[in-house]
Amino acid sequence: MNEEYFETVFLFSGIIEKATPSFAILTAFNPMDQLLSLDENKMRNLQLFHALCDIEKSITRIIGSSTDHSHQEPSFLVDCTQQEAMELGKEFQQRAFFWVSNDQLEIIDCTTGISHPAGSFRMRIR
Repeated sequence: MNEEYFETVFLFSGIIEKATPSFAILTAFNPMDQLLSLDENKMRNLQLFHALCDIEKSITRIIGSSTDHSHQEPSFLVDCTQQEAMELGKEFQQRAFFWVSNDQLEIIDCTTGISHPAGSFRMRIR
């Protein structure tokens, strides 16, 4: 597991209180940590957006970011089950996705399903 996942902060200007108690944070950027061009990543995220629309999921835009903001990945806060998030993560070749339940952030490995606790989600919002 990429250790940088554990340092991720989230750039979000919405109201967290309106979010469901459990949700996933998904992106299609940089499959399996392979750095792609911005155009390729945007196309992949557009495909993920359409996949989420096709299965009629509630979607909110959010950005996963390094603490110094030098690396950012546009993402989606998605009202879905953990299993649905896992399937989408696999479909879009992601190493992991973020899962939030009652403010507790987890990083879930898409290959093994192993969950890694990462503390309070609210404390990572910038």
